[in-house]
Amino acid sequence: MLGRWGSDCTKIISSYQMDGGNLQGETFYNGQVGTRSTIRTSSVKYAGMSNSLHRFEYRVDSRGVPNGESHSNRVIMETDLRTVRRSVYSEQLGSNTVLIREGILVATSAPMPMQRPCP
Repeated sequence: MLGRWGSDCTKIISSYQMDGGNLQGETFYNGQVGTRSTIRTSSVKYAGMSNSLHRFEYRVDSRGVPNGESHSNRVIMETDLRTVRRSVYSEQLGSNTVLIREGILVATSAPMPMQRPCP
């Protein structure tokens, strides 16, 4: 799952690389880095299958660029391990603010799109 991912590879793209025992990520918005994230591989847990997709639960620590705002989220992601993925649940730790529930963005009621590898 390393590499670049997006639902529309011209807009929001996430890129990932391994750094020690952590997965380091950057999310780009219109070509500019919006957030930098760390996923500790020790936090990744397999959570079974749903709709023929594997579910993984993990913790993401993110820092906004350039505002420096920090967040720590518990995330559940669905993936086929090769060609598609999407977040289906995300809860901001500490304030219990749910950002995504069962694949729907809570703030906008919009479905989370499936992401695919980007060139």
